[in-house]
Amino acid sequence: MSIRKRKFFVKRGQGIVVGSFNGTKTAETNMEPGLKAALLDQLSAVKKVKDFQVVLSAVEKAFKVIPDNIYLREYHLATLIGKLHDFEAGWIALGRFTRNAIERNSEDWLLAAMRQLFGSPYDYSCLPFAERFSMGKELSDRILTLCPQWDARSRALSYAAIAPYYHENGKSERAVELIEEALELVEGESLADDVKQEWLAQLLQALEKYKA
Repeated sequence: MSIRKRKFFVKRGQGIVVGSFNGTKTAETNMEPGLKAALLDQLSAVKKVKDFQVVLSAVEKAFKVIPDNIYLREYHLATLIGKLHDFEAGWIALGRFTRNAIERNSEDWLLAAMRQLFGSPYDYSCLPFAERFSMGKELSDRILTLCPQWDARSRALSYAAIAPYYHENGKSERAVELIEEALELVEGESLADDVKQEWLAQLLQALEKYKA
């Protein structure tokens, strides 16, 4: 199965996570191109409307037809939780997204689910604590099992993604270890200077937070 690799920037709170995304060929790439384009064009037009219920409906319609589009799934969560503040429906969608990621057992889905659970800018204090951390543990275990097969950039991204789980779980020493490993990996990478410095700055900020 062919792998498409590209650099991506994901906004998280006040920073930007820089990393690599491994996208496997999925049903999305095999579907009829005209249908896919029409759905995405419709969604793009709907996003300009400030009626987020309409946006939600369009997003849900789109990802039912293109279930392997991870960004549609994340936008669905952002609409439910960030725009509509519907944490009940958002929690159901987040749980489904996490289960899908675990079933797929792929880098991009596992990391996206971990970021949604523990790297989100939203206040999750109202969500079921035990269930959220149980899912975080399974995601973390799977990521740590798989990441030795990945390149240095992907491993650094993985360590940065799971460190917040350990920090929130009261295991800040482990979070510090992961960030320090990520720093070492990024330092050894050949990256554009501005990209490397931005990534290092974010990791150092996280390190300071976890040490405190």
